Amino acid sequence: MYKTLFTLLLGFGLSATTLANNPPIENRVYDDNLHTVQLRRTGELGAIRYIPLGALNTMQLSFDDFHADFTNYNYTFLHCNADWTPSDLMKSEYLATYQQDIIRDYNFSFNTYVPYTHYSVSFPNEYMKLTKSGNYLLIVYKDNEQEPSFTLKLVVYEDIVNITTDTHRANTADMMAEYQQVDFNIFHGSYPIPDPFRDLKVVVLQNHNWNNAITDLKPRFLSNGTLNYDYDFENNFLGSNEFREFQTRNMQSNSLRIRKIEIDTSWVAYIQQEDSRRFMQYLTWPDLNGSYHVQKLDAEDSGTEADYILMDFYLRYPNPIPGGVYVYGELSNWTCDPNWALQYDYDEGAYRGRFYAKQGFYNYHYATQNADGSPSTTEFEGNHWQTENEYTIIVYHREIGIRYDRVIGVTNANYIGD
Repeated sequence: MYKTLFTLLLGFGLSATTLANNPPIENRVYDDNLHTVQLRRTGELGAIRYIPLGALNTMQLSFDDFHADFTNYNYTFLHCNADWTPSDLMKSEYLATYQQDIIRDYNFSFNTYVPYTHYSVSFPNEYMKLTKSGNYLLIVYKDNEQEPSFTLKLVVYEDIVNITTDTHRANTADMMAEYQQVDFNIFHGSYPIPDPFRDLKVVVLQNHNWNNAITDLKPRFLSNGTLNYDYDFENNFLGSNEFREFQTRNMQSNSLRIRKIEIDTSWVAYIQQEDSRRFMQYLTWPDLNGSYHVQKLDAEDSGTEADYILMDFYLRYPNPIPGGVYVYGELSNWTCDPNWALQYDYDEGAYRGRFYAKQGFYNYHYATQNADGSPSTTEFEGNHWQTENEYTIIVYHREIGIRYDRVIGVTNANYIGD
């Protein structure tokens, strides 16, 4: 009865906010059977989740279900404002063709110790088309979208304004050692923005992580269709450190950062024992800025042939820390996820933990949890102005008379120490 009423209400075009039971708007996996939940721009590495309005099949979703049988998964989208609250738009105003659809593409794992079912879908597609720019929450569910299996954020943009960036070491003496500064200009030309101080919102992300985004910047001055955002403090990010890494593409021999491999009911790989890097000298190496890439050596299809490896972490530290220690990065959705929490071993004097990760190349940090629940990597990774990081600038515009925040520009800038 409720499902029928819910469907009828959507058919009459009630707004997302009319139905008060929207799931929390965050990147989160609710079903412990689901692993390697990845949302990627088609054909690209890294968690880049910004796609142009109107293009088809530009985003690829994939995930594995350890319940190794077919399950009927559905997906839909929730349109959101710049601050990630649900917008006032009706679903019929931002979704064309259908308002929800089934994930049709699935395959069973092949020749793996850990059995799973691999699901994937590309969108926007002929069944699900996004007709407005803005923030979107992708909701994947079995029976009821108010009880999701997982949710992921993405951004659909229009290419209207031009954004130029200048990323560099922080200017002020007290921040120069640890911070990076992101200055930028927005050139809007003939596109009208009558009151940019009120109508524009700008978000700056570091490594596609929404949890430490800068969101409250206003232009410092306006000149000839250009908005300047050149600050000394407000646009600074802690530099953190290059990401730790391991690689498990080939399980026949030890590889990057792996000291030992065993086989039990599944593969077990022991990562080299590690220490805090807070007070260590900065060293540079290429990384994926906290992301990961699934790959099995010589596989025709890593999506179904890559096995799950039980990764053994060992982090030396003299005493336990209030709030706990977590493996942190895209693999944990940039949160202190209890599923990636390490436990303190008093006998060893170390934090330890074992977690399944699909074969491939992984980046991660170790994080602690602040009193407000936010993550911090300072205790174990330190901060360096030289660290290579990727920055994304997203520009939102609330035009007079419209009921949502358009995204009128997105740009990415890679910072490499001055």
